Amino acid sequence: MGSRQAFTPSRLFAAVIVAAGCLTQVPAPTEAALAPRESSQQPLPKSLVIAISAEPATLGPFEIGGDYFQAPIYKALHDFLVAHDDQAQPVPRLATERPSLESGSWKVFEDGTMETTWRLRSGVVWQDGVPFTPQDIVFAWKVANDRQVPWLSRAVPEAIDDMRIEDPRTLAMHWKTSYPFADQPDETTLDPVPVHILERLYASDVQGFVNSPYWTREFIGLGPYKLAAWEPGSHLEIRAVDNHYLGRPKLSTITVRFIADPNTLIANLLSGTVDVNTTPTNLRPDNWKTIEEQWSDGTLIYDRAGALQFVGPNLRVPPFGDVRVRRAMTHAIDRGDVVDAQLIPRELIADTFLVPGSDKARRLAPNVRVYDYDPRAAIALLEEVGWRRGSDGVSRNAAGQAFEFEFRSTNPPQVLVIADLWKNVGLQPNIFMSPPAQNTNLEAQANVKGVETSGYFISFSTWRGRVHSSAIPTPE
Repeated sequence: MGSRQAFTPSRLFAAVIVAAGCLTQVPAPTEAALAPRESSQQPLPKSLVIAISAEPATLGPFEIGGDYFQAPIYKALHDFLVAHDDQAQPVPRLATERPSLESGSWKVFEDGTMETTWRLRSGVVWQDGVPFTPQDIVFAWKVANDRQVPWLSRAVPEAIDDMRIEDPRTLAMHWKTSYPFADQPDETTLDPVPVHILERLYASDVQGFVNSPYWTREFIGLGPYKLAAWEPGSHLEIRAVDNHYLGRPKLSTITVRFIADPNTLIANLLSGTVDVNTTPTNLRPDNWKTIEEQWSDGTLIYDRAGALQFVGPNLRVPPFGDVRVRRAMTHAIDRGDVVDAQLIPRELIADTFLVPGSDKARRLAPNVRVYDYDPRAAIALLEEVGWRRGSDGVSRNAAGQAFEFEFRSTNPPQVLVIADLWKNVGLQPNIFMSPPAQNTNLEAQANVKGVETSGYFISFSTWRGRVHSSAIPTPE
């Protein structure tokens, strides 16, 4: 791991990257290699201290309060059919392998529906010793589809209309429609829920189920770590599971501290009291720069499976409905400058929804139209649609109106750079920094009088809820 642990500024679940290197051996192991075994080793004295920016309200796959602070803890405490490694590549975990057309375990029917068959690993047990079964997946699917439960992501559960248990280790899922990533459901979509602990409570009292102490201080999962202690307002501690099916983790103890104040967090990182800061984080790019300059034995790691950032115009507001205007605005953005301002490596600049540098991104590259930074092309396109720059450098239409619009954002380093680049080609963005409450206000987002910066996690379940016409919210 090097001289010290890593601080990771990019979005998504950075501590899990550390976990991939320090907790377990991830690369596609065989089932035989993953068979449960009793540990004959002496407990290792290694430990890790992680800081997150708020105390989580839950340890489950629930979204409470708009943030997902429990992510790094949850992914150490629990396990999934498929997990994604630090290169965003899917790796079978609770499943022996991913369904495929070649093996016949993934079938696509003429009516557009599909079926995937999953073979589950033997010998996997919950942290209370009860065996993991297909019923735990079926129960999770039922719960995730219940609108009374604040399940983090329903896209995958809602795409499945039936599950069939074929034997004690085999589960078939019938899909309502085609779904290209049906062989790799994201974490927080079909995460197992223990039937033996929660089924009876769920059947009698859904709200009691949601508020059960199981989801906090009594959490029991399938992961390589189990909850050992929780000091409200301070920290929680998780400890290695000796008989985990992947083998005993290399770290014996992980302490997760709740540190809301950025200055306190920086001081703890620099002093060595905290090894890792993970997302969601309240540190900004200027904080990262301070840490990078002063943290001589630490490292900034950028999660390559992170989040997509983009600029989105309101197409109902003139003149953004004209594709030539949008192309001009894209040509005017130097993405290198934008990521430099956020201390993000340039190799993470994406041309599509796929992770930069991945095999899929390389295969798709010949079919992707990239609008490179080209101010001359931007100016020419604007002139083509009637916007000409005057001697003052401002673009105006035939009626003499300046190309002026609202530019909303919650990311100051990003929005300031883009605004200056647009001004270079004659556009006049008026920056408005959105209050946090508007992040979940659909009406406010739909009525932006111009352009806003946005972003979301790189996962198909997220895209499905944002880029398909059926997901467009109505005024009602």
